[in-house]
Amino acid sequence: MARYAEDVYYETAIKLTREAAQILRDSINGFKHIKEKLGDWDLVTEYDRQIEDTIIGGLKRAFSNHRFIAEESTGKDLPELTDAPTWIIDPIDGTTNFIHGFPHTCVVIGLAVKKEMVLGIVYNPILEQLFTARKGRGAFLNGKPIQVSKIQELSKALVCMESGFIKVDDLREKTVERIQTIVKAAQGIRTLGVAALTLCYIALGIVEAYYIEGPGISTWDIAAASLIISEAGGVVVDRITGKPIDIMKPRAVAACNEGIARDVVRLIREADHRVDMRTKFELNHAEKGQRRLGKMYELNNFDEYYRIAEELVLYAGKIIEDGINSRKNIKSKGIDWDLVTEYDRKIEDKLIKQLSIQFPSHKFIGEETAAKEGCLPQLTNDPTWIIDPIDGTTNFVHRFPHTCISLALLVNKKVEIGIIYNPLMGQFFSARRHCGAFLNGKPIKTSDMRDISQSLVAMEPWLAKDPQYLASVYSRMHAFVQGTHGIRSLGTAALTLCYVAMGAVEAYHIEGIDAWDVAAGKLIIEEAGGVVIDTDGGELDLMTPKVIAACNQQIAQQLVDLIKKADCEILNKNLN
Repeated sequence: MARYAEDVYYETAIKLTREAAQILRDSINGFKHIKEKLGDWDLVTEYDRQIEDTIIGGLKRAFSNHRFIAEESTGKDLPELTDAPTWIIDPIDGTTNFIHGFPHTCVVIGLAVKKEMVLGIVYNPILEQLFTARKGRGAFLNGKPIQVSKIQELSKALVCMESGFIKVDDLREKTVERIQTIVKAAQGIRTLGVAALTLCYIALGIVEAYYIEGPGISTWDIAAASLIISEAGGVVVDRITGKPIDIMKPRAVAACNEGIARDVVRLIREADHRVDMRTKFELNHAEKGQRRLGKMYELNNFDEYYRIAEELVLYAGKIIEDGINSRKNIKSKGIDWDLVTEYDRKIEDKLIKQLSIQFPSHKFIGEETAAKEGCLPQLTNDPTWIIDPIDGTTNFVHRFPHTCISLALLVNKKVEIGIIYNPLMGQFFSARRHCGAFLNGKPIKTSDMRDISQSLVAMEPWLAKDPQYLASVYSRMHAFVQGTHGIRSLGTAALTLCYVAMGAVEAYHIEGIDAWDVAAGKLIIEEAGGVVIDTDGGELDLMTPKVIAACNQQIAQQLVDLIKKADCEILNKNLN
């Protein structure tokens, strides 16, 4: 293909991508007409069609002899990919995220010539991430070259998977087994609900692998991003053959290198084999092979407390920004997913030192101080700052951009101030009791959803790496996938709580965490109109938190009921 033609194709596609992205950006918070395609996890809106029409119309005017394979224009039968120049288009990848205002959604355009991808564009206008690649010319994010992670061992890797296929009867058991298998082998699992953007995160080097396959996954989900990954030095292979992916038959394992790709392929095969063996020998069992996933101060003092806290957190955020791409001294606190770096300690030390200078009578409960001393301080009625210097340290280590500083002030054991700051995405969440909740100074509120089956729910499957949580995590995850619109996992409790507060997800459930993970987020959610309760439906004990956070009491209670049902199934199975 002549370089001139390639440049014209690229410039035209970029222009149309930006036009289409403006439609997505303008409509993300607006009303949408929603229809199901294959199921409640495979949705379409009028904006999908509007964006696709915009892109195809522009491309047809520019290149009248080109062909098109586009999600909303394609019927049940996928068109044949020929040698002719063919544009492969996903107008909104991550439509469920788009509907919920969850900021991981994108416009995708790819170009194949002679059945080979030569151009790939993936644009998330909400986070201003424009990923691009042209064959033989490298991969880029916002014009800057990117490359895949250099991690070689799966045990040190972040792996992305999609849990929504648990809703599909024919895929349920294998999906659960695959997730369970990879959770044990990898350092962590993340779930974003958007294939193309997740693939680009491999190219960016912030996750190491991604496995995606199932109904609703098609050429337009992987074509453009597969080129971006390969140009960034990674690989995309077929899950069954282990050979380079056929974009028309996407059973994709994408990874930063061939070794990790082989490991993921092998683990999926092993998981499938176990399911096949159970099915063969246990079909007569009643459960039919399903695994059970398993002091009061004057108000003006609080003005001063908040002002100082805001300044210090913003300053501490620069330490994260400076450290995100730097070499880190990483230590485990005894479990491979519970990590600490020198930046955790540096941030906590600076916050405690400066707050002590300003407020010498105040007390502190900090994650790294507690870990060093080997005990959790008692919470008293005295003013007490609760600090998580970096929530999502594993994300921080991998440069996965969901990581934050969490700071809360309690007086008389009540949270008065909550601040959570993600400097990598420019998100500053804040709340003061009876004063509302805010994102970057603008008021936020929780979702109005009342039906758990239509709700996006977050949880953390990585807890299953701890044997004491394994059975309950998988049983509850199975219940959530079956009973909700979908689940998401970000690997950071504090930031996920804020996503409940801003209405991007309806609920969040997590156990096995500490006060610093939840203190600030609890206030932010409550001030945004939501609730934070204990898993059994009672009042949350902040010092031993078992968390259900929800947009309202109705959703919280429905989540309590789902958990009780899942736990009863485990108990009954154990008794039998």
